[in-house]
Amino acid sequence: MVRKEFVVEEVQRLMDNADQVRNVAIVAHVDHGKTTLTDSLVARAGLISKELAGEQRVMDFDAQEQARGITIKSANISLGFNFHGKDYLINLIDTPGHVDFGFHVVRAMRAVDGVCLVIDSVEGVMPQTETNLRQALKERARPILFINKIDRLINELKLDSKQMQDRFIKIITQVNKIIEANAPADKKDLWMIEVNKGNVAFGTAFNKWALSINSMKKFNISFKDIYDKCIAGDHKYLVEKSPLDEVLLEMIIVNLPSPKTAQQYRIPVLWKNGDVSTEHGKTMLACDAKGMVVGVVFGIVYDEHAGEVKDVYVGETLSSEPIEPFEQIKHYSEPVITKSIEAKDQKDLPKLIDALRSISKEDPTIKIELNQETGEHLMSGNGELHLEIIEYKIVNEKKVPIVTSPPLVVYRETITGKAGPIEGKSPNKHNKLKFIVEPVLPAVLKAMDEGEIPEGKPRKELWEKLVELGMERNEVRNIYHIYKGNMLVNGTKGIQYLNEIEELMIQGFEEAMNKGPLAKEKVTGVKVTLDDAVLHEDNIHRGPAQMIPTTKNPIYAAMLIAGVQMLEPKQKVLINTLQDYAGDVINMTNGRRGQLLDMQQEGENASITTVLPVAEMFGFSNDLRGVTQGRAIWYQEYAGYELVPRELLLKIVKQTRERKGDKPDPPTPQFFLDQ
Repeated sequence: MVRKEFVVEEVQRLMDNADQVRNVAIVAHVDHGKTTLTDSLVARAGLISKELAGEQRVMDFDAQEQARGITIKSANISLGFNFHGKDYLINLIDTPGHVDFGFHVVRAMRAVDGVCLVIDSVEGVMPQTETNLRQALKERARPILFINKIDRLINELKLDSKQMQDRFIKIITQVNKIIEANAPADKKDLWMIEVNKGNVAFGTAFNKWALSINSMKKFNISFKDIYDKCIAGDHKYLVEKSPLDEVLLEMIIVNLPSPKTAQQYRIPVLWKNGDVSTEHGKTMLACDAKGMVVGVVFGIVYDEHAGEVKDVYVGETLSSEPIEPFEQIKHYSEPVITKSIEAKDQKDLPKLIDALRSISKEDPTIKIELNQETGEHLMSGNGELHLEIIEYKIVNEKKVPIVTSPPLVVYRETITGKAGPIEGKSPNKHNKLKFIVEPVLPAVLKAMDEGEIPEGKPRKELWEKLVELGMERNEVRNIYHIYKGNMLVNGTKGIQYLNEIEELMIQGFEEAMNKGPLAKEKVTGVKVTLDDAVLHEDNIHRGPAQMIPTTKNPIYAAMLIAGVQMLEPKQKVLINTLQDYAGDVINMTNGRRGQLLDMQQEGENASITTVLPVAEMFGFSNDLRGVTQGRAIWYQEYAGYELVPRELLLKIVKQTRERKGDKPDPPTPQFFLDQ
């Protein structure tokens, strides 16, 4: 195999042969070695020197990535290679491993046909490893596995060659459990990680060598040889025999599919709105270059001088002819932290608004809202680091000096009971609407949260899915609207003029779900059913000023009667420390309302898994350093929302309302019925 010089013309030539193209993402938990590994492939393509591979972190081009030593955004590069006499093009995406930037991984999965999963041999399968692999399988991206940093097993954990093999088997077994649970039924056997298939390799990206079953046989290298060389620190021998780039290249080309192969099974899943039997569908299935141009936006680089396409967002479908859109890109985490943000100088307010608008296009997980009471902009994100990076971009890239508040927790409102029918009257007293509210079925809410049930009016193809999840068939047929984990259903028959106010009712429903009655936080898990309606015959008396409050106010009253509760975001936290400190760590997390899930011991090390409220995570790093004398590493991932403990509910409601400029005590149902 000979290194081939990479030039733009070469890439353009290689793109024309889809059989010899591989679209692949490198994914892993934070600090497991993705970017170091990627450097070796970039060096192999001739873009950096092999000596600098592993140190240059060429894909971490952002200033904050270089400063913090972590990957913050997905970076992609096209690399030309020659393998067994054939030229190949590998379109490679290096993705972040930090939980705050998981949305970049989600988007990258839509763009690739395969993933190289990198796992630290000492830490094993970590929370973000599992999350990223599940997302890849959901997008029908085929996995291969690289077990990294195996010198740590020998030099730090003092494992012998047999124990080292046992560790590999354990990691492969854990990965295969995730594949078994999440891969499509017809691909499970094919996609399972097995040594004899050659779809797994192990080595050390930093020292630039790797071994697979093929290379071990070819060079007659045993696990005893690996052990001896690592003990002696003789990595040069292994690099010369089995360099990392060659082993990875073979794994990618042999095991991962070309677009021609992948699109046959990916298009029907990712283009559910479309008809694959049409001419457009057939050309996409066949990856036919003569077909129409169609694609999904998976990333945006904002440039005010770029041209005419201004209002395109991540996840949208672009095509040269009208076409049904692809499935929306569903992000698996919700914003959990909010900061208010203001321009230091009022004259910079227009620049701040433009900056926030462009950032929300580039990063759809950042939510920007205007607080109507205070005039502040509220910026919500996945964590403190996420918001810190956005603030840095506004100040240093958008050149807008800003002032921000301390971080605040994003709560949700929901109901625990059923109430209604509750009647609301329009301000002109000519129209009446009655509503019933009750919790959305848990299985239906889960499907909504995971993107299986999209927002809007459900398509007929989804009716059976909703029935399977427990809803009545007649009810499913009469769903008006699904919105942010909530549902509006028409439970009436034969009401005159109802179709004429449907859009206004949906607007009122959305307004109610955007700001709940308890603390004006977003609502989730509420099913609202229109039970009855009396409408004026003249539509001039049924305008927005009449029908929107007639929808919103009885919904609020019914929710309060049903019992509104607050939900708080949680984080799953994994802490690795020494056994001597495990008890103090558990006591510290328990003092922060933590729920201990698991504790494992291996040698003198302990691994503690707990779930903590985001509200209790502020200052966590300092406290953890204190109780472990700095000898702990911790990771976190989004763990959904749970009910606020009853003893804390009123305190949190009052604090949230006061922060928004409202009276501390929440309103009564009658307050809304009197409106």
